[in-house]
Amino acid sequence: MDWTRGQCLVWLLIAALYSSARGQQVEVMVGSRVVNSATSWTSTLSVATVTPVHSVEWSDPAGNNIVTRILESLIIKPGTPYTDRVELLTNGSLVIRSNVRSDQGIYTVKVEPQASTGLTSNTVTLNLQVHELVQGVSVSASMAGVREGRDDLTLRCSQTAGSSLSYTWLKAGVTLGANTSRVTITPAQVTISPVDRTDSGNYTCRVSNPVSAGEATQAVRVYYGPESLTLDRVSSSDCVTSDQVTIGQPVRLTCGAVSVPPATYMWTLRGRALVQGTTLNIPTLMANESGTYTCRVTNDQTGVQRNVSTLVTAVAICLSPGAVAGIVIGALAALLLLILLIVCLVKRRRDQAKPLPKKQPVVGRSTEVEAKVQPWLDRHQRQNPGFSSALGQDSGPRTQYTEYPPSTGSMVPSTFNGGSGSISVTNQSIHISTLV
Repeated sequence: MDWTRGQCLVWLLIAALYSSARGQQVEVMVGSRVVNSATSWTSTLSVATVTPVHSVEWSDPAGNNIVTRILESLIIKPGTPYTDRVELLTNGSLVIRSNVRSDQGIYTVKVEPQASTGLTSNTVTLNLQVHELVQGVSVSASMAGVREGRDDLTLRCSQTAGSSLSYTWLKAGVTLGANTSRVTITPAQVTISPVDRTDSGNYTCRVSNPVSAGEATQAVRVYYGPESLTLDRVSSSDCVTSDQVTIGQPVRLTCGAVSVPPATYMWTLRGRALVQGTTLNIPTLMANESGTYTCRVTNDQTGVQRNVSTLVTAVAICLSPGAVAGIVIGALAALLLLILLIVCLVKRRRDQAKPLPKKQPVVGRSTEVEAKVQPWLDRHQRQNPGFSSALGQDSGPRTQYTEYPPSTGSMVPSTFNGGSGSISVTNQSIHISTLV
């Protein structure tokens, strides 16, 4: 037979493809490489093939055969821990019922394809994890109540059953963060040293494994106080002095403090115990009930005691703020009037100390007479210089004149700068008596 070059190449290609196909493994698909189960549960190691197979064989973690299927025949190996608990599904998956912890391990399945496929066998492993269910989780505290800044707190988590465990700590539903200067977290324990008031709350420990979980909660209470003490007083008296209360009026004193647990309160007056509780009521204040009222606040858990006091003075009469305001306004008004009076007196004294202004000539008949006399005075001779007090006003050097001006028959006093008498000139004024 004569072969052409093309025919030879085709047959060589077919032979190569056949050889390649015979060297390829049968495909085995795996559901999950790791299968988690729990004691008493049923687990399935899932596999599947799309190629016709000749046989499927499963071996336990020790390498011992469990079950085999050859074509349509199923062979379960007798006398093994799996004899009554295994099942081989048509797709090649292995079912193990009533799991026990000893079932845990790596299982091997070997798949042999039919010869007609030209494929080779394939081996696949699956890991079965059999867990113990988590049960009986609890949390304990070194102390349910701790004192702020003085005590340390340790929380421990435990369980009665479970395997492959992980621990998660939460406070008020929020996962606790990483370690801090005060908080140390280990898998099953939390330590807080020292505690403060922000550490109060509910702490939860959650224990889990791949197939189960459980949790428990522990309440923690941090004690602190008393602090931020307050004391309020209520009275119907409206005295301007805060400590004064009118005799016969009611008084109510109320004490408060920040404290966990709530503090106890005791009222005292001059060292004498009065009543317990936050409020002291005095229905009618008596004169002998004046004094310093003290509220003694105690926290029985922290052992801290603090006091706060107020002065109550019983008075027969007290001034209200309105009355005091009226007195102040009146005093200010009186002071203002006094200042105005002083200003007026000072001004008057200054006015009196000023020199009197020169009087101006009187306009009228006297002025006309003086106008007539003055020329006469200017042309007549002066005589008898000397002093005279006959004028009744000023006295001093004067000059008399020898002649008088003609008279009209009536005497009218005419003065320069006031006065009357004979004609004279002094160093202070001119005095004229003449008939006009």
